[in-house]
Amino acid sequence: MSIVPNEIGITHRLGQFKPNSIRPVIVIFVRRQTKIDILRKTKLFNGSGIFVNEDLTKLNAEVLASVRLKHPSAVEKSWSFEGKIFALFKENQHATQIKH
Repeated sequence: MSIVPNEIGITHRLGQFKPNSIRPVIVIFVRRQTKIDILRKTKLFNGSGIFVNEDLTKLNAEVLASVRLKHPSAVEKSWSFEGKIFALFKENQHATQIKH
């Protein structure tokens, strides 16, 4: 997937500079559709060392983590999309939005 520079609104590096370390980057796109296209293709980055995640609010990040960690026997996988938290439960194999 190619992204042209005029599709990027602004970028920020996170954390303080440390020699020989890679810092995460937040990218804000001009169009929401560009972000959605990238999030839908994150599986293509598996094994490349590149990780793509949404920048969630603290509450949503905590809810996502708790779904993953507190119910590992019941939850197949969980993810966020457009700021909403989803989980795939093993019992019914249907994606469910988690509301808190």
